[in-house]
Amino acid sequence: MWYGRFLLYQRNKDGKEVRKQRNVPICPKAGVPKTRAAQMLQQIILKEGTVPGKPSALQPDDSVTFGWFTRQRYIPMRQGKWSPAYRQTNGYAIEHYLISHFGDSPLRDLDTFAIQIYLNQLAEKYCESVVHQAYRNVRAILHLARKQKYLVEDPAEDVVLPLTMPVEKPVIDRDQILALLGAVGDLRDLCLLSIGIFCGARASEVFGLQWKSWTGETLLPRGTAYDGKLYPAAAFGDDAGVGRHLGRSGEATERTDRRSFSPNGSARVNRADENTCCASTYLEPRRELMDW
Repeated sequence: MWYGRFLLYQRNKDGKEVRKQRNVPICPKAGVPKTRAAQMLQQIILKEGTVPGKPSALQPDDSVTFGWFTRQRYIPMRQGKWSPAYRQTNGYAIEHYLISHFGDSPLRDLDTFAIQIYLNQLAEKYCESVVHQAYRNVRAILHLARKQKYLVEDPAEDVVLPLTMPVEKPVIDRDQILALLGAVGDLRDLCLLSIGIFCGARASEVFGLQWKSWTGETLLPRGTAYDGKLYPAAAFGDDAGVGRHLGRSGEATERTDRRSFSPNGSARVNRADENTCCASTYLEPRRELMDW
């Protein structure tokens, strides 16, 4: 059986602070490592140290593990600004690439060398996007730990992004693009495909376009579509495409400090309900799309 011991500071009926030592059973030892038992003890301390009307809290301590700090401090403080899609993908990346490796390590045991070696190992097996995401996440997590005084110094401050193996990316040529556009018979699908190809939009932005997104010259994404649901841009700020005008890539003009593009292809818009997607937008002629 794992047992834990900690000190609890409380005030008696006279208002004087008193110290009590608590010895608590945690869990059977079978199949439970000491590091896991320590995490369970921290939860017990949080629960028993709660004052009615006030949120529970632990004093900043570099003995807490990387996994505990990430799950209990970093993610709750950051995920409010993450879109549903990013919350799913980044949450998986943090668990799979960082917590799986550093999760049981106390924050005080992390050092720049160990973090750099691990990122170098990732760079030997994974593509640039995976390594860059792990690099960005570990720096953000430990920066927050330093800011909240769980650490005296940030061990990830001097970590550098390692070079990754080049990945061959297939490129579609002009004739293939024209053949693809010519094979699309549905005008709605042609419109969505053309915007995705020639305007540099994210897939979630294209599928989230509404009639009110059309400004008369450009398309202004006002939200994103993910997993069959439409999310307003205001919910997630710039990550949802707010303020990014879509049009001809290559000729950008500033409009109220926002990136704006002006397409020269003709467009006919059959307006319907303002809140429905641009299902009937028709861009013509098709050949001029290659000039965008």
